[in-house]
Amino acid sequence: MKIELEKPARDALGRALAGYLKDECDVEIGGMDAVLLLDFISERLGPHYYNQALYDARAHLEHVRPKWTRFAWRRPSGGRPDML
Repeated sequence: MKIELEKPARDALGRALAGYLKDECDVEIGGMDAVLLLDFISERLGPHYYNQALYDARAHLEHVRPKWTRFAWRRPSGGRPDML
């Protein structure tokens, strides 16, 4: 899965990455290099963060689902559950 960022977001993230490298690592890179590094990071690390977010969301939903079930469903006498 390729992560596509719109140009304004991509450029802003590239500038942020270049600023971080300058401030924290004393490494200066140009805008194009920063965007290429961002593309590499997005391609290699992005899917791992995306998958972890999905796992976290699923775990949260499984945790709160019993609460939803209590309030969202009613069981008519002798029938299947209906949505309220």
